[in-house]
Amino acid sequence: MLQFYPLQDKNVNVNWSVSDPLDGRLYIVLRSENGIDFKEVGTIRGTAASMYNFTDKQPITGISYYRLKAISMNNAELLSDIVKLNLSGSDQKFNIYPNPVSNNHFTVGLTNAISGEYKISILTNTGAEVYNKIISNTSSALKFDITLNGYFAKGIYLMKIISPDKFVRSQTLVIK
Repeated sequence: MLQFYPLQDKNVNVNWSVSDPLDGRLYIVLRSENGIDFKEVGTIRGTAASMYNFTDKQPITGISYYRLKAISMNNAELLSDIVKLNLSGSDQKFNIYPNPVSNNHFTVGLTNAISGEYKISILTNTGAEVYNKIISNTSSALKFDITLNGYFAKGIYLMKIISPDKFVRSQTLVIK
């Protein structure tokens, strides 16, 4: 299972998780200007890891589309869903602090936020969603606290924020 989480700053950071890390031999990051014709922008060799990352240091200004092609050990190919980004959009910055989290409580801050509903998700390294919340915002700075109820195992998670304009931002969250 592949999940694809681009996030935006001056580069486009692409993070993805796989459910069976031993099956993936090669991961190819693809980008398109029109959502139809995709070109390879990066390749990552598969390891025993469940989470991967690639940074596109020469992203397209304006609207672009990303997807991931996974090639398994038996040469079967799997394509992820297509994710649309607009780099001419906002300069929103997303921070988690403290990170690493040691007491199941942390703060999330987003600068240059727009009004509307933000979908907040935390995913395991296999892509399973273990936390979700909708946050309404009416100001240019969004700040909220999260307390993780229940038991969260020590490890690396992925926090994903989808803004009202459908931008997807993600960041690694470490729980000690």
